[in-house]
Amino acid sequence: MLFVVMLFLTTDWVLSIFALVSFPYAGLLAFYQYKFSRKLKNFWRWKILGNTNPDVLEQLLKQRHALLNQLKIWEL
Repeated sequence: MLFVVMLFLTTDWVLSIFALVSFPYAGLLAFYQYKFSRKLKNFWRWKILGNTNPDVLEQLLKQRHALLNQLKIWEL
């Protein structure tokens, strides 16, 4: 559908084909950029939360270990 729109807007086959080929790569780039930005956001949230309140950090680590232990039990 975007290919047809590009044909009507540009009337140039080469540019339309280039756009058609580049759309999937742009989508993959956006997807991986989104994943990276989520990881970076969570990393900074962890660093800020850990530096401001060590008790909360310790509680989160205990919860993490408890969840990991539950997962190990479920794997058997």
